[in-house]
Amino acid sequence: MENAKRLVDDINRKVSKLIEKQNSLKTNNTDLINKQKKLIITIEEQSRLIEKQNEQNAMLRIANSVKPEEGTVDVKKRIDILVREIDTCIGLLNN
Repeated sequence: MENAKRLVDDINRKVSKLIEKQNSLKTNNTDLINKQKKLIITIEEQSRLIEKQNEQNAMLRIANSVKPEEGTVDVKKRIDILVREIDTCIGLLNN
């Protein structure tokens, strides 16, 4: 009889440990989910920043491609050509 009581006590102790471990794992899981959400937000912000800097880089390349020694008419023609190329690219992206 005492052997059965000892077995029941052992089972109760093990169940209690399992419940504690489950609660700990739930807390850990919640923490990891929160960290993951923060990292996703950070990645999205960094992606937007990279995209913005790529656009600025492209604009600087365009500005550098227009040489200062060219005449005003030549500069305007060059800008018109670049704008048409950009419009064509936008049109292709929209399709």
